[in-house]
Amino acid sequence: MDPLLQYATSRIIELERLLVLDVPEMVWPAEVGPVYAQIECAGIYRRTINTALFN
Repeated sequence: MDPLLQYATSRIIELERLLVLDVPEMVWPAEVGPVYAQIECAGIYRRTINTALFN
């Protein structure tokens, strides 16, 4: 690898480590829960319809 590219890559990794904090668990606002529930229900509904139509 080109030494300049290797240096740039290692520098980017170093800066990311300084900027990106380790977050053990993401805390979402309460409004996000219903959205995920709707997405999950839509996925289940779609799989059910596909199974009924194509099997």
